[in-house]
Amino acid sequence: MSGRKSLSKLQVGRESTAGTAVAATTILRGSGRLLDNRLIERVPEDVAIIGGTDRTNNPMKGGGLAWSQVATFEQILHFLEAGIATEASPTQDGAGSGYIYDYPFPSTAAPTIKTYTLEGGDDNEAERMAYCFVNDFTLSGTGRRPYQLSANWVGRSVEVNAFTSLSTLVAVNTMNFGMTKIYIDAIGGTIGTTIKSNTVRMVNFKYTTGIQAKDTADGRLDFSFAQTGQDYICKTQVEFEHDATAAAQKVNWRAETPVLVRIKIEGSTAFASAGTTYSVPTVLIDLPAKWENFEKLGDVNGNNILRGTFFTAYNTTAARTGSITVVAAVATVP
Repeated sequence: MSGRKSLSKLQVGRESTAGTAVAATTILRGSGRLLDNRLIERVPEDVAIIGGTDRTNNPMKGGGLAWSQVATFEQILHFLEAGIATEASPTQDGAGSGYIYDYPFPSTAAPTIKTYTLEGGDDNEAERMAYCFVNDFTLSGTGRRPYQLSANWVGRSVEVNAFTSLSTLVAVNTMNFGMTKIYIDAIGGTIGTTIKSNTVRMVNFKYTTGIQAKDTADGRLDFSFAQTGQDYICKTQVEFEHDATAAAQKVNWRAETPVLVRIKIEGSTAFASAGTTYSVPTVLIDLPAKWENFEKLGDVNGNNILRGTFFTAYNTTAARTGSITVVAAVATVP
């Protein structure tokens, strides 16, 4: 019988040694399918046969995964660990239930990420892909909707392999756009000081990691290792009501004036025990920002709106690059 979509799943495990496959430890709560990217080529040859022969060659193997899910405070950790850096020792927030994970964007040294083994399939067949990392991820939200998290994973060859036996789903808390607060401050100020209320309608944050699969003569057809080969690219599109806040940011754009932006997303369910600083699950996206462009005015239901895009990079005045902080009731990443 054919496999059932409702019995499809993706399971992940954190590798101790990059490229050495491990058993899965948790089920990701979203949707995506492993893609086998191996290349099968016909070999061109003149052998006095019309139409040639069926001789083929497989010069490379590889795999990928395009993933999407409703964003949660607990499972976003996997994408940050596999794309920005590994948080070796999260800090408990006092005696509270929350643990604080910090992910600074790289500046003077290449990051160390955590690689994963992914297991995907259905009730008919399961496949496995080792040495997986995140090429890019996007967190996007708009009014009256949850944030959507999408990511492109890269890995070694996809091979048939039975699922690790897992049945328990991790409890998760959804990241809702309505629970977002946006702060914009002067580049020499303190990030997260000046809230901008009743203006931001949409946020689309995209981080491209710069991590590359490296091919060398190493006795294998899939990639040898992965490392940061290019600079990360971080861009955020924001949609404003066309109000004083929007007009002020257009002034900053025209003057090439950087600002400090904090995107604060809070959960709607309190921790079992409040911490010293946090009482609910929280994500802080802290960004030195410089506006790259603004679009022409649009309108929704008779009111004008304005969309702008800024990029994030190290700023000398703020003496910082971007970072993401996650506070969740997760003592260790599963």
